[in-house]
Order: sequence, then C-alpha cells, then structure tokens
Amino acid sequence: MWSALNNKATPINQANTTRPSFAKSLSIRCSKRSAGTWKTSGTRNFFLEAKKPSVDIKTDAHPAYQLRRYAWSAKLPLSILTDFEEFAVYDCRVEPRLDDKASVARILYLNFHEYVSRWDDIAKIFEREAILKGSFDKFAESTKAKRGTAEVDDAFLDEIERWRADLARNLALRNPKLSQRDLNFSVQRTIDRIEFSCASVKIAALEDMGDCKRC
Repeated sequence: MWSALNNKATPINQANTTRPSFAKSLSIRCSKRSAGTWKTSGTRNFFLEAKKPSVDIKTDAHPAYQLRRYAWSAKLPLSILTDFEEFAVYDCRVEPRLDDKASVARILYLNFHEYVSRWDDIAKIFEREAILKGSFDKFAESTKAKRGTAEVDDAFLDEIERWRADLARNLALRNPKLSQRDLNFSVQRTIDRIEFSCASVKIAALEDMGDCKRC
C-alpha cells in the first residue's frame, strides 16, 4: 500500500510519495496546485496531478500538456491526471506539443462510475506492490507508442541541430563577408550561450525547489 502521508517517518529519499516536485508546488504554502511524485525504494515511478472537480480532464488540453511536459522532461514513462471524478493515464514518452488535444498520448481514461468495476485493473498497475513486482514496467512497455516517442536528450540535441542550421543561414545572409571558419565560430558561440542560459535556468529552478522544501 502507498503511504501518502508518510506516517512512518521514512527518510524522504525512501518514502513512497513526496510533495509536489514542481518548482513552485513543493508545499501548500508554496502553491495551491496538488501534484506529487510516487516512488518505490527512492526511485521515481510516476507523477500524479490532481485538479479541481470543475476541470474537464477528458477534453481540456492544458492540464494534460502540463503533466506530460513535466513527466517527459523527467523521463518518466507514465503519469496520472485526475480531478477525482475522472482518471487519466498518459504515455509521457510522447513529446508533448502545445497544440495537442487532451486525448493525445492518453492510454487510459475512466469516469468515477467505472472505478469500482475497474479498480483491480488500476491496482495491478499502480499499487506499490505491483510496481515492486514489475507490473508497472511491463504495462508501460506494452503501451509504448509506436510513433512520436523521443527521449528528452535526443529531442534536445535534434533541436540544437535545427538551431545551428537556422543560425548559420541567418548569419550568412546578414554577414556575407564572414569566412566559413568565422561563421562556424559565431554559430557555435551562440549555441554555447543558449545552452549556458538553459543550464542557469535549471539551476535556479532547483534552488527554488530547495527553498520550497524548507517552507
């Protein structure tokens, strides 16, 4: 069984669940959002984000994108979105796009009327004991999308290559006297600065998370 409240005072790195892992939602004082990381033996398995019952999980694309984006960046295969009236599971290996519909990469959707009849199906995948036995991993592998999947590192490298080509064309058009060597140098220097900026933002976000943990 999962212990959402960690009543046994298990060390945080071994606890079954943690408070929200989003940079600004690590405690109630930091944010009103309700999201959490579910773990076994200190390893993250999936994110669960709970919305207000007024949110339409089935058709509202924004909360689906929000969850998928975070889980995809964290390299988690599956994550759960719910408003208690509805329960949705997403394949988070599919790179999320802003124009995706709520149904994109959704591999399971249940209405609360179905909870009793489908409870065993949910438990055999997401219950802690089932995860420890490997059922979660088997389900994730069996539902892996045939198309549209990309590891975050691979996708980022592909994006950088597109930036490199676009920058080279733009610089060449605006600076026709640049030699090939100077052009390559300018492009690489710009890419390096972008990567440094991204790393700085990530570090700042991690520092914010540390501050929220102390809230």
